[in-house]
Amino acid sequence: MELFNWKLKEEDLHEYIISAYESKGYKCTNFHDSGASVEGGVDILAEKDNEKIAFCVKIKPIKSDADQLKKFYETPFNKKMYVFVKDPTRPFYDELSNYPKIEILNSKDLDLLFKNTKVEEYLKRYFYSHNLFREIEKIIFILHSSKGCKNDNLDVSDFNLLWELKDRVVSFNKSSQTLFDMNNIRFKSVYDDPENKILFELIDHLEECLEYLKEYAERLRVQFEEVKKKNPAILSYFWMVCKPRSNWFELLGPLNDLPSNEIPRRFFHFFFKRMPSSFTYGLLIWILEEMQDVAEGLEDGVDWTLQDILNKEK
Repeated sequence: MELFNWKLKEEDLHEYIISAYESKGYKCTNFHDSGASVEGGVDILAEKDNEKIAFCVKIKPIKSDADQLKKFYETPFNKKMYVFVKDPTRPFYDELSNYPKIEILNSKDLDLLFKNTKVEEYLKRYFYSHNLFREIEKIIFILHSSKGCKNDNLDVSDFNLLWELKDRVVSFNKSSQTLFDMNNIRFKSVYDDPENKILFELIDHLEECLEYLKEYAERLRVQFEEVKKKNPAILSYFWMVCKPRSNWFELLGPLNDLPSNEIPRRFFHFFFKRMPSSFTYGLLIWILEEMQDVAEGLEDGVDWTLQDILNKEK
């Protein structure tokens, strides 16, 4: 998976770094939040015993940032860490090479740090960046963009479309359920992992599971597109039928009056709203469990739509 492939702000990195170092027993000061200022562009100071680590954080350092390197280097702290997630420009990198005692934390270093220290907000964003979630967002976008279409009487070809959609959503739901059932005990039975070896194995395995499900979600999304192309009124009906239901209302209710660019933010919070309050290895299987709930919700939506239409046809 591509690292940090979401809209990341420096404030997010501050939060992740502080969470990581506090878990190691450091007392951290975020100078952006405190309103204090420190010479040399120090964003975060982590202290433990006699050790003081200064962090300067940038998404992508550019030429103008190089002017501050000398001041950062001269700050009176044991260690200086320059943090970035995107490769610096050549002028900045050339200037940085003049200060070999400034340590670098790049995207790979940060990914390793945040996983080792189990930074929950990072792990949520990391897994949500998988393309499986983009497929689900696209499905929601298709539904959202169809919700205003006129609900005319449906004919036989429209019912065939719904049954084809039903086949795809059943495949996605069954695959999600199977993966959850196969992995539930494995993920929840970890009690001793001092070096995080099992953690990284499970993270890799979860990524494989998400990649497997993405293929089913992609086929389902293509079928939703086909339905919209031939008769978007079907999906407008889907939206109308599902919106009041309890397991859909928290997502579709607010989105009904919001623009489509709100879908990623709303779905992220919808997906993680029931996340465990503290990290356990069960959090990883919880992601599969929640995805199964999403798949089941989509199947329920198709069933409700079919049943409601059939009842009206009687």
